Parts: sequence; C-alpha cells; structure tokens
Amino acid sequence: MEPGLGYTGFVKTALANNYVSIWIDFNNNGFFEPTERLLNNFKAGPTRTLYSILIPQNAATGDRRLRIRNIYSDTKPTSPTDPCNYYDYSETEDYRVSIAYTVSVPRSAANGTPGSCETVSATTIDAASNNINAAVPVLDSTNSLVAVIYPDGNTLGRVNGSLFIHNGTIRKNNGTYYLNRNISIKPEIQPASPYRFWMYYWAAELDALVSAPGSGVATGFDLVMTKTKQDSCSSGIANYQLTDTTLIPSGYGTQGDQGNLTRFIVVDDVTSFSTFYLNGKHTYRFTGNGNWSDIANWENQNKPPAILPSGDLIIIDNAAGGQCVLDVIQRISFSGSIIVNSGKKMVIPGVLNIQ
Repeated sequence: MEPGLGYTGFVKTALANNYVSIWIDFNNNGFFEPTERLLNNFKAGPTRTLYSILIPQNAATGDRRLRIRNIYSDTKPTSPTDPCNYYDYSETEDYRVSIAYTVSVPRSAANGTPGSCETVSATTIDAASNNINAAVPVLDSTNSLVAVIYPDGNTLGRVNGSLFIHNGTIRKNNGTYYLNRNISIKPEIQPASPYRFWMYYWAAELDALVSAPGSGVATGFDLVMTKTKQDSCSSGIANYQLTDTTLIPSGYGTQGDQGNLTRFIVVDDVTSFSTFYLNGKHTYRFTGNGNWSDIANWENQNKPPAILPSGDLIIIDNAAGGQCVLDVIQRISFSGSIIVNSGKKMVIPGVLNIQ
C-alpha cells in the first residue's frame, strides 16, 4: 500500500447489523491509537460489500499490522469501536501489510460496464476515520478512480456511490450534450459547508462528445458539471431536469502516459451530493408565445434559472406571430449569453441584467 492512495476490499458478515472498523499501526508501537483508524463503524451484512480505505499521505514506510474489527449491534454505535476492548459479539483479525512507495503507472479512470450501473467503493468520512481534511478517493473494485472528495472538514458518515457508463449515441437534452458517464454519491450526512470534488473520465469519452455534431464541445475546457437533485444511475437524460445546479470548473487535468489518457475536472464550493454529469453548456429555448415566467413557453418546459450560469445560453425563438415577454428579473452571469433569433421578438417590461 502506498501513502496517499486508496485501496478497496470486500467485507461480508453472517448477519446484518454488523459494524466494521480498520486500523493500521503506522508508528509500529504495538498499539492502535484513534489517530490510526481508517474506517469507522462501517455497516456490513450478508451481502458482499465493497469498501475502501485511504492510506495517509504522511504514513511511514515499512511492514505494519492492520487490524479489522467487527462488532454486532442492533443500532449504529454512537462512539467508535475500541480496537481491544471486549464486546459481546465481535471478531478481530490482524494482517501484515507493507507501506511502500512504488514506481507505477498513475491510477486510471474507472471503466465501468457500458450500459449498466456499477456500485463503487463505500467508505466512512468523519473525524474518527481521520480523513475529513484529506483527498478521499472513490474507487471501483480494481482501485481505478471514479472521483475524489475533499471533505474540507465536513462529516459525511458512510458514503456510497455508483457509476453509470452510457452505451450508445451521445446523450442529448434541451440542446445540451452529455459525456458517456454519470456518477451518484450518497452520503449518510449531507455536508454542512462547501466541499471540493474531482470527477474522472477517459479521453476517448471526450473525443466522442467532441465529434458529435452540435455538441459545442471542442476541448475538455468546454465541459461543465451538472448536479441534479435526483439520485440516478441510469442512461436517462430527458426524464430529469438537469439544470438544477451548473458547477463551473476551477480546474482541469490529465494523468497517465498512455494513448487513452485519464482526465479529470475540478469543481469547488459544492454544497451537497447527488448525481453528477459532465456536459457542454446548457441551452434554454423559448419557443412559445407570452410570458417568460410561463414554463409551458420553454422547450421541454425547461426554463432557465433566475441567474443564468456562466457559459449557458438562452435562445429566443418564439412561435410564429408571437413574442417573448420578459415579465421577471433575469440575470445573465459573466460569459452567459442570450440570443434573439432573426425575425423573432422579445419585449422587456421586467429587468434584464447582463453582467
């Protein structure tokens, strides 16, 4: 195991309502201190469950002892499991692990199974797991990267996730084209303050999106992230309002030295978890006649938010002989756009604020 990386494993217990904790004796003193706990009361049961732990960045190298302890409890324990004390129903096993730096190919993006939903590794993110201020990877069963969560001090409890890889033509909804993957992250506790989030994908997925006519995506820098209110692990686009939250990236990156490079996108100041998509900018199209506020006047009833996010586009393409009446206060953020098509009409008794 290498410092700074995450590793997956499977746990399965005879009955439900079991809680698993993991420590590594990093300082090699023969004790398992609270600061050496990596998994805190992770609920397990008779179903084989994928979990992951993060090896701290500052972990000393060498052979170490890993302790995994399982206790039975009708309800989730209110305090961390002790590594040594007696419990009525429990089991303890120790393993030898090696902490070492290796020269290896950087972790790649998870492949998933095209056309299906895949459960990814679950973990615990809290003070007792000693990772609320670390970069916590979300992994598949092969240790490949789905995402990285920077909790920035937030207690999230148990965090579950899923990955969907679309199999087919590029997905499209309301003029927006979507990358062939979406992920869902479901924490036990939603964050109390903003956190940071990285999402990984393959260069070939971006190439497919770029080659789709009308996608408006020429490079990875044209991607934004959409976070929906619904937890979804499916191919569905049209059935969801994918304009709940548009997250403008704060960074982009590439890692690996092979032809199909792993890429990632970085967003800051995220305030909740649900389902995340990578996509081109959103387009909203007024196709009816009458008030802006009437959702029926918008294509697929997809009305723009009161503050149009950066990079998004509003197109006024009202019905023949009609007009668009801006009867609200509409703000257009920096680098957002509004276009009135040739021969169309827009009147503004309300307020249009263009930054």
